Amino acid sequence: MSETEPRIQIETCLAELHQHLTALGVTVTAIRDQDGRACLEVYDRHARCRRVQVFAQFFCATGAHLGRPPGHAC
Repeated sequence: MSETEPRIQIETCLAELHQHLTALGVTVTAIRDQDGRACLEVYDRHARCRRVQVFAQFFCATGAHLGRPPGHAC
């Protein structure tokens, strides 16, 4: 696995989540955190900002993401 592959998987999954949440009418903004990692800022029903991040070491190992089998890229 190349160094960029986990980053691409994370950004792809965040983009899919962004589309899904936007379709539900949720306010979502794609940003980079203070360390340069891709993440989403999502506002809950009480207008509190929540940050959503994906960590490749947990994300790809479990296979629980989006109902796909282990090791499958988003």
